[in-house]
Amino acid sequence: MSIVVANKGNAALQQKVFRYCSFWTDPTTWGGEFAPMEMESVYVPKGLNLYVDVDRTDMLNAIIVEGSIIFAPHTDPNH
Repeated sequence: MSIVVANKGNAALQQKVFRYCSFWTDPTTWGGEFAPMEMESVYVPKGLNLYVDVDRTDMLNAIIVEGSIIFAPHTDPNH
């Protein structure tokens, strides 16, 4: 199996795992609207990988996860 990279040809997967993710900060993740606001609920359906690329969100009512949530690494080791 290989991945075609524009102007680079084929790149071998070499046992790497790739996931398509929807970014928290991308309005298309939320149907072109704003990210969830205070006391709203978030549903992550099966098959969706939600990449939380922010340090903080508003206080949410609930997060229901059937897919996956991935948190961005933070450069501060005390975070």
